This record gives sequence, structure tokens and C-alpha cells, in this order.
Amino acid sequence: MRRTALIATLWLNLQFVASSARSVAVGFHRFGLGAINSSPSTPEPSAHQPTPPSSKGHLQFTSANNLRILSLRGGDIIPISSLSQVESIIHQSSDRNILVVLDFTANDCPPCKMIAPIYTDMSDLEEFTEKGVVFLNVNVNDNPDVAKRYGVDGWPTFVLFKNGKKVGEIVGGQAAKAGLYSLVAKHA
Repeated sequence: MRRTALIATLWLNLQFVASSARSVAVGFHRFGLGAINSSPSTPEPSAHQPTPPSSKGHLQFTSANNLRILSLRGGDIIPISSLSQVESIIHQSSDRNILVVLDFTANDCPPCKMIAPIYTDMSDLEEFTEKGVVFLNVNVNDNPDVAKRYGVDGWPTFVLFKNGKKVGEIVGGQAAKAGLYSLVAKHA
């Protein structure tokens, strides 16, 4: 009996390790961490490899200090860490006629927590991933300058940009629950 329990425990541990290794490998590929080069002009090997279906958008390092967007495809919610990152994504998206949705949230915001799973589900919808809609998340506690730059003083607030111009805004969890899908669908 002990031997069976030991074998079962070992098997479960091996499954966990294998699953963790796959997750790490997918994460490395998804975020382009396998392509760290010393020269930005050197083509990245991952740029020539097909993206697996589970990887919908990713960032890639071209040098230790230079993070750039390799491709803007929908599906992932990109956490924002600076104002320059938001502006860069909006600019790159405008060159490609891609809709960008900014979700402004706060740590102590119950409506933000209520709408978060809906926003996540929306980012995974095929109709938006096929059109390349880019979903961003701005934590205003960590990035008050981003909220100030876009005139956001209540949360959750969703601001939509297309071709570098603001095309829509929804303030409040209930308003977003009722109308965010329609607004994104209209501009996607």
C-alpha cells in the first residue's frame, strides 16, 4: 500500500514539474524572452517562427534595456508600467489601424474587481483577437501620471483609441458591464 502511495505521489510530482516546465517555456516564447540579443539590428530568431495558437500577443527584448512590441495582436491584457509605454503602444497601433483599450483600475476599487473577469474574457474573444484589438491595464496606484495624462479621475475607466485618437470612454463598473462590449465591437 505504501509503495502505491509513493508511486502515485511521485507521478503527481512529475506531472507538476512537466506542467511547470511547459508553462515556463510558453511564457518565455509568449513574451519573447528566448530572443535576447546584444544588437537591435540583428534579426531575432523568434520573429521568423510561427506563433503558437495560445500566444496571441507578445513583447520582445532586442537588448537588455530595450523592450519593444514585436507584434500587436489581441488576446493578452498588457499591464502598463509607464506613460511612455502607453504612448508607444497607441502610436504603433495607429500605424496599423488597431483599436487600443485602456482599463484604468485601482487596488482598492470593488467595481474594478467586479469588471476585471469580464474584461479578461472580452480580451479572449475571437472577434477581437482576429481584429488585433490591444487590451491594456493601467493600475492608477502604480501609474498616477498615466491617469492624469488621459484625464482619468474615476475608476474603472475604459478609454478607447484608434488611429491615435480617442474614440470612446466608459466610466464605472456597471456602465462598463452594460456597454463596453458594444463600444469595443463598434470600433474594432
